[in-house]
Amino acid sequence: MHHRKGGRGSMTGKVLLQSFKRNKGMTSNENMLKQITDYYTTQGRLDGSVTEGIDPAEVGAFLKDFLEISGPRKAKVLAGNFQGFPGGLLDHYFIFSNALISAPYLDKDQVKAVLHSFGFKFEMLDFPIWSTSAAGFVVYFGKNDLRYQLKRFVENGSWTYRLMRR
Repeated sequence: MHHRKGGRGSMTGKVLLQSFKRNKGMTSNENMLKQITDYYTTQGRLDGSVTEGIDPAEVGAFLKDFLEISGPRKAKVLAGNFQGFPGGLLDHYFIFSNALISAPYLDKDQVKAVLHSFGFKFEMLDFPIWSTSAAGFVVYFGKNDLRYQLKRFVENGSWTYRLMRR
């Protein structure tokens, strides 16, 4: 049996849980905006130090607009149970009902070519999120692109999500 450092009862786990609790006086949208902006500007570091080359104001402004059209977050959708999307492109990602955002460590032209070949409506970000060497992008579906829809299925006793053509 392997034991991981920072397990369930660790101080790190408690701090992480506290960082994701809703701040008093904030709406759920404001709280989500703060969480996701903090995540993308600090590479998820709990000390809050901003990653060199990342502009929190620019990232926050973009994410505010993104969250207005993305729909509710699908917290249970993980790369391992998400099908119908090119492998390797989900890194530092969030999946919502009508859009997803990701920032893999890949060449922007390579990401653009793969997304274009799948026929997705997408946007490459012209500013860095997560890291200056990550290729940030958004893929639109659902209400933002009626050709594709996120559907949930049960497969082998667990949930599987698919981005499917309508």
